[in-house]
Amino acid sequence: MSSIISSALERTYFSFELRNKIDLVVATTTVALITAALWKGVRWCYSFYNYKCALKEMEFTQVFAKPENNPDIGPVLDKVKKIVMEKLSAAHIQPQIIYSNSYEKQCVQPYKRAIPYLICLYDKCIDELGRALDPDKSRVWNESESKWDKNQPRSFKELSSQWQSNEQLATDLMYLGYTITALTLEDFSLNWKQLSPSDLSSKEEALKSQGNYGYRTFFHGFRAYNYLRKFIDVYTEKNVRDVDRIVFEIQPQVRIDELTLVNPEISSNFYETGKIQNEWRLLNNHLCDIFNQLFDVSEVQRLDQRFTRWALKDDDDAVSRKEFNKRQAPDTIPT
Repeated sequence: MSSIISSALERTYFSFELRNKIDLVVATTTVALITAALWKGVRWCYSFYNYKCALKEMEFTQVFAKPENNPDIGPVLDKVKKIVMEKLSAAHIQPQIIYSNSYEKQCVQPYKRAIPYLICLYDKCIDELGRALDPDKSRVWNESESKWDKNQPRSFKELSSQWQSNEQLATDLMYLGYTITALTLEDFSLNWKQLSPSDLSSKEEALKSQGNYGYRTFFHGFRAYNYLRKFIDVYTEKNVRDVDRIVFEIQPQVRIDELTLVNPEISSNFYETGKIQNEWRLLNNHLCDIFNQLFDVSEVQRLDQRFTRWALKDDDDAVSRKEFNKRQAPDTIPT
């Protein structure tokens, strides 16, 4: 009898012990889930607050201010602000973290909160435009020779026709590129000390420093204009893992004579009032004016001449037309 009672008590003890362990696991899991939910809620609230601040900053930025000495750009800036604000307000995106050194190290991030969101929109536009221009053309990684198998460049007639049939996407790209570059210039002119290591002594040094984001986003507007102005070739890289990557390529050397220069009849749209291409040109030139007003351009050139080679005005004269009709990049881009 005593052995039966002892056995029952032992089972009861183990039952209580098991129940206590289960209760502990349940309690721990519940606390972890509640903590995770709270942390997710805090992050969402901060993200929403950051997003609203970005929209608010865009209302008061000077990058859309109309310069008195350039009345032609005023109506264009109104359109840019309207379209960019609409895209930013309707976007359900996370801000893009900006990295240096080929995505190995995070840069000092912008004070202008809208820039990371705009970069996401710009990248999305690049992807959409690239796929529209290059729906079925690709170059494939050659594993045996460890190189890309290049396709022959398309004729200028084919390229220019495709670019013109996608004018709205191209315009979105130029508007977003302009806004990103203009905000970058404004940010560094006002906040360069907060954006830079203590050993830098000027905003020109800060802009080209690879320790912060400026050396990446400075080029967005100028690159967009060169893409549009030169009707460049677009292809899809498909690597050994079957992953696609849209690539816009301003070819430094072109073997086909037809691709050496942009067709003069097409390029004339960039100098004709009322054409959308002329608006792109005005935005590029206005970016150059902002750059010249806010920075010592000769000092930037001394530090890194790639900045000034990309920040080139496309004026309505024979010299500019000849320079921009060359189907090649002004220089490399810092990486």
